[in-house]
Amino acid sequence: MALAWNTRKLVLAESDDGAETPTPIEFHFLSRRELYDNSILTADRHSSSAGEWVAWGTLPWYSVSVLTRPVYSLPQELCLSFGCFHRTTTIGNSSESGPPIEEVANEFAALLSLLVREPLVPLGTRRIGGKPIKLDDVGREVRRPPPANQVPAGGVDSRDLRQILIGLSNAAEADSNAVLAACRLYHAALSLSGYDVSTAYFSLVSSIECLAGHHFSTKSYDFDEVTKFNRVAGVLDKITPLLDDSAAIEELKRELLRVEHFVWQKFRSFIEEFVPDEFWGRDELHPKGYLMPPVERQHLRKFLREAYDARSSFAHAGTPFPAYVEAGITDRVRVRAMIEGLALRDSPKFVPVFPWFERLTHLVIMEYLLRVIAPTLAAQRARLLAEKSGLLGTLKDLPEAAQRSLESLTRWTAQFVGYALVGPMAPNRTWALDEESVRILRAAELIGSDDTSMDGSSWLLNREVGEAAGEFFYGVDTNPLKGSTILEPKGP
Repeated sequence: MALAWNTRKLVLAESDDGAETPTPIEFHFLSRRELYDNSILTADRHSSSAGEWVAWGTLPWYSVSVLTRPVYSLPQELCLSFGCFHRTTTIGNSSESGPPIEEVANEFAALLSLLVREPLVPLGTRRIGGKPIKLDDVGREVRRPPPANQVPAGGVDSRDLRQILIGLSNAAEADSNAVLAACRLYHAALSLSGYDVSTAYFSLVSSIECLAGHHFSTKSYDFDEVTKFNRVAGVLDKITPLLDDSAAIEELKRELLRVEHFVWQKFRSFIEEFVPDEFWGRDELHPKGYLMPPVERQHLRKFLREAYDARSSFAHAGTPFPAYVEAGITDRVRVRAMIEGLALRDSPKFVPVFPWFERLTHLVIMEYLLRVIAPTLAAQRARLLAEKSGLLGTLKDLPEAAQRSLESLTRWTAQFVGYALVGPMAPNRTWALDEESVRILRAAELIGSDDTSMDGSSWLLNREVGEAAGEFFYGVDTNPLKGSTILEPKGP
C-alpha cells in the first residue's frame, strides 16, 4: 500500500506493479499536547525508543515521529513522513504537476488533530525525496493562550489510525469528503478558540452541520410534523374551505418543504443519533467540569437549541456568542465572562460553554467516523464493551471474600499508575483474605498467579480486567486504571 492522491481525497493505492514510485516527504508540525503511540508496549516511553513515535509506520505509509528531546518537552515538534504520488492538474491551457504535499499533510494533520483533541500547527516541508529543504522558522512557537487545566498526554493507536485511513480510501467519495471537511472545521475551531470564541464555536457547529447534511441528504419530512410550519398550517386550514381545488394546498405544502433545508432538524437528529454514552462521563481535559451547571442527558435537545440559535444569531446578525462560553478554554477568564456565568448558574437553559460543545463535537464526529468509515473498529469496540459488561457481571457475582480480595489487589495495583513498570505482582499475603479467594479469582480469569497459596504472588490479568475492576471499585469517572498502561494488554 502507498499514499496516493486523486481529485477527491487522500487514498491508498496498490503500487506493486512499479508503475509509479511515491516521493518520500517529511513535513513538520508542532503540538502543545504530548502525543505518543499507545499501541507500543513499554514500561517507560520517555526513556525508550517508544517515546519517539506518535504513529509508527514505514515508508511509504504514514508515520509520525517526535523530534523534540526530551520527547515530553512541549511544544513537541513532530515529523510526518509519507510517500506522496504526483498529481497533474490542467486548467485551460495551463497545467501544474507535482506532489500535493501541503494538501496531503494538512488533511492528515486535521484528522490526527480530531483524534487527539489538539490542533497541530504546520511548520512546513523539511525534506522532499531525501533532499533537505530550508525554511524560515515562522510559527515555530504554538502561539495559543495556556490551557485552563494541565493537559494529559494523548495516546494514538497507530493500528486504529491505519484502519481509519484504509476506511477513508475505500469509502464513498461523499462520505470521505464530509468527514475530512468536518475534521478541517474542527481543527479550525480549536486553533481559533483562544482568540475568537464566537468564530471557533461557529466552526464547531459547522463541522456537525456538514456531516448532518450529508448523512440526512435524502431524508424527507412531513409538513404537519415541522414545528416551523405550525402557523402556516393554521392559515391553510382557514383558506382550504374557500378553495374548489384542495390539490393546490397540497402543492403549496410540497413547495414549502422543497425550499426548506431543515438544517436545525438534521443538526439535532445527527447529534442524537451519534452521541456516544461516553460523552456523559468525565472529560479527561476538564476533569472538574466546565464551570457551569452540568447538562443532563434528558435536556440535551434544549441545550443544542440554545447553541444553534447562538450560531444563527452570529451568522445572520453578527451577534457574538455570550462571553461566558469561553470559560475553561484558557487559564484566565475575563471579568465580563465570569459575571455572566455566575448570573446563569441557576438558569434552566443557557448556551453551553465552548469546552463542553468541543467534546460533544469530537465524540460525535469520532462515532460517525467509526460507524461509517471504519466499521471494523466499531465492531471491535462493541466487542470490548460487551466483554467489559461480562466482566462487571462476574465481579458482581463473586463471593464476598473473593470480591474484597480483588478490590484490595486492584487498589494495590492502582498505586503504581504512572510508574515505569508493567504488570506489578503483589504477594498474596498483602491482598488476599484466603487461598480460596486466590483460586476463585484465578479460575475466573481475573488474575494471573505463580502460586495460589498465600506464599505466591498474583497480578491483575490484563488491561481489560484492570479497567473493569477499576470501574467496579472506584466508579466510572474516577477509575485510575482507565487507559492506563500499567498492565499488559489482552493477548490475541
